[in-house]
Amino acid sequence: GIDGSRHQIFEGGIAYWRPGGRVSFIHGSILSAWAASGWERSKVGLPTGRAVRQANGTMTQTFEKGSISVAPNGKVTIR
Repeated sequence: GIDGSRHQIFEGGIAYWRPGGRVSFIHGSILSAWAASGWERSKVGLPTGRAVRQANGTMTQTFEKGSISVAPNGKVTIR
């Protein structure tokens, strides 16, 4: 992978390992949006954290150069 990263595909999503031992899991609508935007070559790069549900119900996952959020209504935002 890019920068020595590795990934493993599972039935429910993907586990991404980055040098230094950090593993991030990507699944659901965030995974779909990341795939559609170019995977690790997308403008947000590699995942750096887990998906977190915000108080308003939006799920947000951080990446090297931004984040991907999915609102409760399904609207996806890539920053």
